[in-house]
Amino acid sequence: MKRNQSQNHQASKKARTIPQLEEVTLSTDNTLGNTPIEEHILTFSLLTYQGKSHENLFSNALSLSCLRDYQEHHINESLQETLDFFCCYLQNDNHDGVIDKTHVASFILPWITKTLLQNQDDASRALWMLFALCVENLLMDSSSVFSNDVEKLDPVLACLLKVTGGGNVEKGNDHGVRDAFGSIFSQGTLNKLVPFFIRHAFKEKGGNDSLMIVACRCVGLLVTSNVYRPTMEYVANTLLPMLDASTESMENVFPNQAAIIFFSVQLFVTLQKKGRAINQKKAFQLICTMNVLKCLAKFNSMGILSYKSNEETSFLLKQVLRVTIFDHVHMEGFWSMNLPVPVLGEEKQLQDCSEKQDNHTSDNHLQKSFQHSYHWALFTSLSNLMEEVDGREAILAFVPKLFNEFVCESSKFGKTWENKRKKRADLIANMQFRVCSNLLNPIIAILKGNRFANESERVAILCSTREFLDILLNHDIYMPSFEDPNNEHMDYLMALGEIILASAERHGNHDYLIILLLLFMLNHNIFHEKLSRLIHFVMLSQNIEEISPVNEMMSTLCSTYQKLRQLGHFVRSVLMSSSDSDDESLSLYIKSRHFCRALTGAIQSSPVGQLEEVWLLIENHIVTMAQGTNIKQLALTIDIFIILLKAVQVGLFNSKTVKALCEQTMSRSVYVLLGVKNNISAHFDLGCQKTTCGLNVWGWIVHVHIKCCFWSNCSDEVNIDDKGGMCGSKLIPSLLDSIKAVVNSDFKDRKALDALQLLATHRLQQLHSVMFQQHQVEACTGIHGSKPGSSKSMLEESKLLAAFIIKTAHARLGSWILLCQNLSSWIPYAEEEHIEMFLVWFFSTHSVPYDEEVESLVYVPIIEKQKDRETFSNEYLASKSLLCDASFYEFHHLFHHMSRVGVECVTRMLFPGSSFSTCLSTVELSLEHLTGATRILNVIKQLVVNCQKCDQPRFISSKLLTLHMAAIKRVETCKVRSQEGRTNLLAFISSCRELLSEIIKVVELHDIGTLPTDILENVFESTKNICHSFQTEKNISAEISSVVSAGEKYVIEYFAFCLKVFSSSKDYLKTAGDLLSKHIVGTDGLPLSLMILVKLLRKSLHLMLRALEMNFDKEMASILKQIVTAMHPLNEFCLECILVHDHGHPDEQIHSGACDYRFFVSDFFSVLKLLSVNNLGCEINDVLSQKLGVVHSDIISKLYMSDTCVEGSAIYVFGAVITRDLLPGLRRLDMFVTLQNIVLKQFKVMNGRVHPIIDTTYSTILSEADGDQVAVLSEALWNHAMECDEGKDPVASLSAALHCFFFMINVVKGQNQRAALVKIAGRILRLSLEMSKPLCTKNIEHNEEVADHTQTILRTLLALIGKTDLIALKCQDISGILKSVCRMFDKSPSEYVFNVDSVNSDVYYSSCAIVIYLLKIYPKQLYGCVPSLIVTLRRLLDYILQKKTDCNHAMIQEYGKICELLPGHKDVFKKHVMYVILHFVDKTLTDVDPSIKVSFEPSIFSLLDTVSEFEIQQLNTLMRPNEKASFQSLYKNYQKHTYKGQV
Repeated sequence: MKRNQSQNHQASKKARTIPQLEEVTLSTDNTLGNTPIEEHILTFSLLTYQGKSHENLFSNALSLSCLRDYQEHHINESLQETLDFFCCYLQNDNHDGVIDKTHVASFILPWITKTLLQNQDDASRALWMLFALCVENLLMDSSSVFSNDVEKLDPVLACLLKVTGGGNVEKGNDHGVRDAFGSIFSQGTLNKLVPFFIRHAFKEKGGNDSLMIVACRCVGLLVTSNVYRPTMEYVANTLLPMLDASTESMENVFPNQAAIIFFSVQLFVTLQKKGRAINQKKAFQLICTMNVLKCLAKFNSMGILSYKSNEETSFLLKQVLRVTIFDHVHMEGFWSMNLPVPVLGEEKQLQDCSEKQDNHTSDNHLQKSFQHSYHWALFTSLSNLMEEVDGREAILAFVPKLFNEFVCESSKFGKTWENKRKKRADLIANMQFRVCSNLLNPIIAILKGNRFANESERVAILCSTREFLDILLNHDIYMPSFEDPNNEHMDYLMALGEIILASAERHGNHDYLIILLLLFMLNHNIFHEKLSRLIHFVMLSQNIEEISPVNEMMSTLCSTYQKLRQLGHFVRSVLMSSSDSDDESLSLYIKSRHFCRALTGAIQSSPVGQLEEVWLLIENHIVTMAQGTNIKQLALTIDIFIILLKAVQVGLFNSKTVKALCEQTMSRSVYVLLGVKNNISAHFDLGCQKTTCGLNVWGWIVHVHIKCCFWSNCSDEVNIDDKGGMCGSKLIPSLLDSIKAVVNSDFKDRKALDALQLLATHRLQQLHSVMFQQHQVEACTGIHGSKPGSSKSMLEESKLLAAFIIKTAHARLGSWILLCQNLSSWIPYAEEEHIEMFLVWFFSTHSVPYDEEVESLVYVPIIEKQKDRETFSNEYLASKSLLCDASFYEFHHLFHHMSRVGVECVTRMLFPGSSFSTCLSTVELSLEHLTGATRILNVIKQLVVNCQKCDQPRFISSKLLTLHMAAIKRVETCKVRSQEGRTNLLAFISSCRELLSEIIKVVELHDIGTLPTDILENVFESTKNICHSFQTEKNISAEISSVVSAGEKYVIEYFAFCLKVFSSSKDYLKTAGDLLSKHIVGTDGLPLSLMILVKLLRKSLHLMLRALEMNFDKEMASILKQIVTAMHPLNEFCLECILVHDHGHPDEQIHSGACDYRFFVSDFFSVLKLLSVNNLGCEINDVLSQKLGVVHSDIISKLYMSDTCVEGSAIYVFGAVITRDLLPGLRRLDMFVTLQNIVLKQFKVMNGRVHPIIDTTYSTILSEADGDQVAVLSEALWNHAMECDEGKDPVASLSAALHCFFFMINVVKGQNQRAALVKIAGRILRLSLEMSKPLCTKNIEHNEEVADHTQTILRTLLALIGKTDLIALKCQDISGILKSVCRMFDKSPSEYVFNVDSVNSDVYYSSCAIVIYLLKIYPKQLYGCVPSLIVTLRRLLDYILQKKTDCNHAMIQEYGKICELLPGHKDVFKKHVMYVILHFVDKTLTDVDPSIKVSFEPSIFSLLDTVSEFEIQQLNTLMRPNEKASFQSLYKNYQKHTYKGQV
């Protein structure tokens, strides 16, 4: 009995070890010869299985049991040769072996495995590779080459990562092969092999790198296989610690090693899919051990998954945590344990929490005591890991991710839990906050006790804390509105804020700013009582490199306290923080634009009451500080107060309150600061800083007070009987004495002068408004004098103040911006030298590029000084704003010097050291500041264009000519070597010419006197020289073109001026004509020179031609005759250029530029032809006409014969010759037929699109043809259509014929001509209708081409419908037209290629126009084909609704035009239109944009106007319930818009 059981056991074991695969028969007859693979298998068998019985030799070799003749086999190869052969065999996919690679792999794998485990480090590389190839063939049914580069990812591992990135996926040929692999390797064997290969995979680079790569591949194949199913205890306690130990001493982890770690960590997720189930509690406890958490944290922080994206990397970690720790089973435990909120910084152990359990239990869950649970192991392990210095940074980076995953999973749990138990949502947030506090507590304890090992560890603590707070804020875990028993959460956050703020003050690092900001955003009360400390730290942090957190923090503080209506507390804290420190950085930050912007925004958004509170708070602080000796703190307070004054927005609602505050401050704070009580001294003590502060406050108080007076209808002007008036103050005499003292001294205190300049500006503004009134009083009373208060004394005072303001700014001790803001106040009293000072500053700001990156100091070449970047930026923006201000151009006294000073600045920059009056022709132009000079010229041009005026135009023109000639001289002498220098020089020349053009455009004859002709001559000569000098410079061709265009513009404006003054002075045009004729005759005759002349003169000749046509004058004609006579060489050159492209030319200069100039050369020749025949009495040379005829004939042959597109310039010549009749014999019938054939040819070549010039030319000859010619042309066109109908592709040819018919119908006029068209109109209609059939039923490749042909048909039909004198349509004709329209919008793609997707908008609009024409012109004929009309309306409606997102509301409006015509024929259409309404209601039930429905309402309302009540009742009968609901809302809207009054 036992013997039988033993035999059965052996049989079953044998059955398990020998899977059933298909049989393979091998030839072992030595006489026939074995294949190489058979030979090596037999050799391997004899060398490796010696001593085994014949029966057991192939027991593990799948189906190789046929090889039984091993005893007769003669061994010719060594074992190493056999192993090498197996490597090649398993790697090569193109072998002729009859044995499958998986069979060979299963046969040799057991011996290789045993040998590797026995020999280990002594095993050869071939043996390692063979093992990997065997496993790969058995598991993946493929093989890959091995790489020796450890920096690259192995292809097999890359494939495994791609397959298993989202989880484990089965691989392998079939279940038989995988079972064979399982029979070879038991779990015990695999548990030996995996660690063995891991040890070799994690060796340092520089050893045996090839073995490292092979080992990595082996580990990846084994670990990802379904056969490898270790226990989770093995993975947690053996595999991960081994990987941790292997990577401990490594600086970098290579991609292949990282892949192994990825697969190992993924085992936590894939083991259950492999059938290795585990208890949830046990899995939690395994993961929460210190070793596993440490390994996961370390692997996460090392960046081992760098070959994956960040999302996939975090996804693996989330999967592990979700499956093991944060499963929904554990969430109930986290809830039930009711974690306490710890005392921040003091670590609590489990037993401490257990000892504090209360004996009573409340109904409120938030008050329950702590319950011991296995979940506490997670917090204990993390707390213990924090105590270990080794690996602490990795734990710090890992814990926030762990908490983030807990929040996500607990939120999902909370939604289910909330629905089931009907609990409040904030209870889940309460649990999340308590978990956060317990996880964060050990981290903060390290920070509080300064127990971090180094600076990087401290930064890691801050980063971890910041991530925790980010999670709290983003997930709304803590909100002040949540229930917080005993204020535990708030106390915890306040303690956290104190620790962070104390650490920040201790270390002074900007890393704390974001944490402090997050805490403040959680609850502002955390820092409410210590706000001054927080602000002090923020202000001190502004010197650190990253200042953006500082700005964000300050903006948040200001906006928050403004919304809380506690801005006073914020300002008080700022004042306290500044009082506690003398650090200069505080002053710098308060003056920075970031702080000013934040505080300004808060003040402007505050109500009047809050503004008054802040105002009085700062003022009281000023009075207190003024009585002390701390001048720095006083200055800081003054700076804050000035920010307040600048930010105050005065209106009707608050003007009285603010005015009272200003007067109170003036009578209290200003007097205290100035040291004035009862006695007023002769002048202020400007050397005292308190006085400077007082003057500054006084100036801005007056600024605000003026605005208040405006809104309260009061006056802050000077009282004539008084000696002051600014804010009710009596300090004006002292102010004037102080200004006089400064003017007569060398005083240079910037702050004091700034304050005096502001006060002087306000005083000047007040004097300006009062002076006129005083002058009127004196004129009435007859009392004049120079006493104080008289107009004369006020005028002297105003001049003094204006001089002081300008000189202070010019000495760089005051603000130019203040002058820009108050131009109207000081310009009337400024001297010429003061105006010039301002203009020099104005142009100097525009001479330096603002948009480019500059250093902290900006060099301004005009004033030859440097300015700091911020000052220069503000001044540039102020001066630029003047160019956009219309009132700026009204100061004529300023503009009288504008252009002159601007040109002087340009001269000063380009000729340093030379005066403006020096003869600049002997001085070489400097290229250093050429770009700045160009910018100034552009500004002057803008000023001239906007003002339409130029001061001293002749003088400015002569100076610009001098600058222009100096620049040309640099070009001609070739002294500019760099490309940048040449580009800048050409840009300067262009700007000079453009400015000259604008000057001559705006001047009048009496302004300029004698027009200088030397500028015109210089433009011609210099343009030629520039083009000759740089004709080989391809990289500056754009700049050269700009120079030529600018010269052309000047020539145009010059001749325009001559024509404008021709009636009063004819000498200008005559002189210009003589100069032009002389220059043309004296040209060198070179092609490039002639081409430049053509370019410069083309538009000017157009201008003269138009002037001559509008008002013919004999003297003007005589001058133009002289010009035309001199231009015969240009005529020949023009025709030569036209011939170049087709026939070539020996002169390469012409050939290289001919293509670029053909367009305007042909246009130039046409203008000359018109000028010559327009009553000028001169003739065109016969040689020129002959050449033009050759060119025209050549172009006609190309248009008619070529199958490619002809360029636009040739088409232009072709059209110009025919339309302007430049050659004889162009109005013959044969020429008309030829031109018609050209149109037909070009239509087919251009795929349905003809050049507009060709169409225009064809229309011209049709309009001039007589009746016989029209008959011949129409008959020839019909014959062409009939011939094309029998061709291979008739669509394009027929469409071309219709294209020509369309022009005949619309262009041909006259009774005889129209009679010729009547004969073929019917045939054209039938051709159009027949044309639509093949177009819609045949497959045409390009939808765009189909749309063009369809558009041709529709517009021909539209033309025929509108021409009732040619054809009278019948009912069957109209039915055919509507049927053709319906074909265009058929919904079945199987029948018609022209479905909705291929119909373009033009086809739709033409179809709608056809229906509208039919309703207007043929309504009675339309009555006979109402069904066709209704079908057309439905097809058009379907087209719009199916376009959906591409629908244009203009299309709906076009459809509405059709519907608006139907109510006029309601008796005929009412029974049919209701089906259109029903169709619309049915279609709009689907996914249609609501905006489309709304846009369609006017159209449907028109249809409802067509039907009667009976049709409405029938509609209700036909509609389904859902349709009725939709129609009901539509009908209600219709009733609202229906007129119900009397008719």
